[in-house]
Amino acid sequence: MMIALFVATLGSAPASALNRGSGASSVPTQHGLAQTIFRLDEQMDMYERPDLLDFALEEIPLHELHATAEASVQAGEAPGYEDGLANALVKWFKKDYFNDPKALMKGPRVGRCGEFANLFCLFIRAVGLRARYVWNLEDHVWDEYFSPTLGRWIHLDPCEGARDEPLLYDKGWGKKMSYVLAFAIDGAKDVTRGYVQDWNATLTRRTRGPEEALHQVLTDVTKRRRLGLPLSEVKRLEIEDQVEDKWLSEAEDRAKAPQAIDGQGRESGTAEWKQERGEDGAK
Repeated sequence: MMIALFVATLGSAPASALNRGSGASSVPTQHGLAQTIFRLDEQMDMYERPDLLDFALEEIPLHELHATAEASVQAGEAPGYEDGLANALVKWFKKDYFNDPKALMKGPRVGRCGEFANLFCLFIRAVGLRARYVWNLEDHVWDEYFSPTLGRWIHLDPCEGARDEPLLYDKGWGKKMSYVLAFAIDGAKDVTRGYVQDWNATLTRRTRGPEEALHQVLTDVTKRRRLGLPLSEVKRLEIEDQVEDKWLSEAEDRAKAPQAIDGQGRESGTAEWKQERGEDGAK
């Protein structure tokens, strides 16, 4: 069973991300989230393993997804092919992959958002898209893919079957978040501003350490990830970083516009569980 095997594989990885690169001595650890950052950064190596990617492709109906992606672009429903593919993948994962009786006979498909986001990140890479694993301190995780057409990273939540709805948790669920961190094979970034309505209010909840220390930890992780890359690739990634910084700085203005997700609440989980977590959309 794919999800059980993949989660077990993740669990067998080395415990410390500091064994990679130039060593641990230069990495600041004064921020309270430093060890979590190192662990999640290391996790990204797993999504590049050829054996896991090949195994993932055995599970994915690639030709069907490609056809759906092409149709969505031709119909004007997706801005680019990669966007159509990502949307087809997340819808298939949510609606079909965990509801296929034939596949279910291979083994139980159980788990929470962490297991789903782990596996789905591998699936994103398997279909050829760039992927980020997104971690939120308030007990939720999801993924992102990079859209060449839009020139930015796009939210994908396999638990909710959602694409490009970054305010789903804040405006939809009513979730009060503090830290949202994104991890890719080529770097790590604090993307919290893109997922909240009120940045100043969010800052009051960020109590795990100095903002400068968090920035330094993420910067050092990103620099180590990019060691050895061709200079042209590093320059391209730095331009992407600058574009994303601008996008994040404008997020609060975008959040002011009415959206269909306002107050819709979480889809996955029981009503009691969602209410207990404050994710039912109730104001």
